[in-house]
Formats: sequence, C-alpha cells, structure tokens
Amino acid sequence: MEGNKKDKLRTSETVSKSEHETKCFDINKQEPYWDDPRDQKLGEIVFRGLNEYSLRKKSKK
Repeated sequence: MEGNKKDKLRTSETVSKSEHETKCFDINKQEPYWDDPRDQKLGEIVFRGLNEYSLRKKSKK
C-alpha cells in the first residue's frame, strides 16, 4: 500500500510537469497562454524576447 502511493505521486508529478510545459507556449497558436500568474510573467518575458529576435532578423535582410 505504501509503495503504491509513492508510484501514484511520481506519476502525477511527471504528468503535471509535461502539461505545464505545453501550457506555457503553444507553437501553433503563436502566443503564450497560462493559468498561473507566475507562468504569465515568464511567458511574457520569453515571448517578448522571441518577438525582438524575429524583428531584428527581419530588419537585417
């Protein structure tokens, strides 16, 4: 019984981690989306960085 609980915990942790990663940025939507305000802040920083990078790349051509 004790070992079974531990396995369930480990499984739920790995599932929530992968869900969390896909939730932060959906490449098909081309926009970040989130439930957690901490994710929102991080998403904004990353997305702003991506936008500036692509703008810089375009202006070089």
